[in-house]
Amino acid sequence: MLNVLFSPALYNSAGGPKIVDMSFFAGVDGCRGGWACARIGADVSVELGIIPIDDVAGLRELLLSASLSFIDMPMGLAGAGSVSSGFAERACDREARRLLIRLGGPSSSVFPVPVRAAVYADSYDAACDRNRKACGRALSVQAWNIVPKIRRLDRMMRADPDLKATLFESHPEVCFRAFAAENELFPPKRKPAGAAARFALLGRLLPGIELSVEKSARAIPRSEAGIDDLLDALVLCAAARDASGRRPLLLPRAAPEDGEGVPARIAVPATPRVRSCSP
Repeated sequence: MLNVLFSPALYNSAGGPKIVDMSFFAGVDGCRGGWACARIGADVSVELGIIPIDDVAGLRELLLSASLSFIDMPMGLAGAGSVSSGFAERACDREARRLLIRLGGPSSSVFPVPVRAAVYADSYDAACDRNRKACGRALSVQAWNIVPKIRRLDRMMRADPDLKATLFESHPEVCFRAFAAENELFPPKRKPAGAAARFALLGRLLPGIELSVEKSARAIPRSEAGIDDLLDALVLCAAARDASGRRPLLLPRAAPEDGEGVPARIAVPATPRVRSCSP
């Protein structure tokens, strides 16, 4: 079960507590308090909550129980591993960046992912040195800040190989634009206009989510998660549900596995708009 900070019960889109069944889709986004999670059940009810950063068992239970999950966190790391040498850089990042540009989004939303050696460094300076040696550039502070989550997810993927079949790395901004109309505008997500535009799109994808988001927004401290984190988790959840009806587009299509046997791939909704932008 989600360790929900705002209530001992989860809230569905009708506003009442709900017993969660095992048939659901999940979207997970990293946030200041840990993991912002959205869940859609078979009855299309929407649930939101937070799994604290140290609750590895809670995150593992969610991901193993879901029919399909999309997560905004790197999986499949460049550089040497214990199984093989892996690969020099992640092709999925380059392809996601190119697709986002074709969809009208900012390429900066897809930032470079640390190599495996940097992820397991003991300090920011050591991580920068390792990343520089591997690919010629230091590590951004933004990337270093999510390293603890990358580490946890990497260990989980290596411990539970079955997750490779149901857990996919994805990207919220690519998903928003994949589902959007051709000329739909998305201002920066942390501005009121950007949040409103994304919320409107989610309202079309997931009718009835308003109450769930409002309850969560009122009850979850901003020090734990922002509105943008909740919206990102929701669009990832919508993308996972969409992928159950049609296979997602994988970037790259033939995803390589890293030195630990974890595939480096980014899944995006295979909407007509995405298909028209894909080579």
